[in-house]
Amino acid sequence: MNNYSKARIGILGASGYAGRELSRLLSLHPRAQVAFATSENEVGSTLHGVKLVHTEDAPLDACDVVISCLPHGVSLGWVERVREVGMPAIDLSADLRVPGAETPSWARSAIYGMPELHRERIARAKLVANPGCYPTATLLALAPLLRRELVAGPVVVDAASGVTGAGRSPKRELLFSEVAENFRAYAVGNTHRHLAEMRCQAAMLGRGTMPDLVFTPHLLPVRRDSGHHSCAARPSR
Repeated sequence: MNNYSKARIGILGASGYAGRELSRLLSLHPRAQVAFATSENEVGSTLHGVKLVHTEDAPLDACDVVISCLPHGVSLGWVERVREVGMPAIDLSADLRVPGAETPSWARSAIYGMPELHRERIARAKLVANPGCYPTATLLALAPLLRRELVAGPVVVDAASGVTGAGRSPKRELLFSEVAENFRAYAVGNTHRHLAEMRCQAAMLGRGTMPDLVFTPHLLPVRRDSGHHSCAARPSR
């Protein structure tokens, strides 16, 4: 690509909240062009000037990078297909963020996509695991302290997110009458899946040592996930 060409970007799962926002941002970017966008439920409709196609029909090798906005647990298989055809991939799900015993060998090369922490590695990466919302807020607040070994006790993280962070699938607890004029904690007792991601990155920032984290997410009665985060990381004295 030269300095004047546009990056051709494929979007898997473009009709979800993350995919729609990604599509909107790319449509406004002067150096980006959406090569294809997929959806299982809205095939044939148009999103920001791009006609949605079935994921199975996506020309994975007809772009410069593929970004997966597919659900957790589904995205991994499609990212593997992208890598098999030789394309760079960015995964917006949680499937590649924390290597585990069951992580495929090819996926262990994924770079954690937080530019404030790993900018140079991301620039060279062929596989990027996009950070979660709560870990982004938490790690950016804690990184300067962890790098200087200034955290010496349990860290209490109270974070709040808008309702779209839960995705577009209908759920009773996310109905308007359940959410409006309400502010509630959920996944209490360190049970949220983002905690493993926070611990993994915090351990690397702390050179192998990691403070105890007490993480309590809350649901805000607002629509958007991005732009409405608040995170208070408080080391105990």
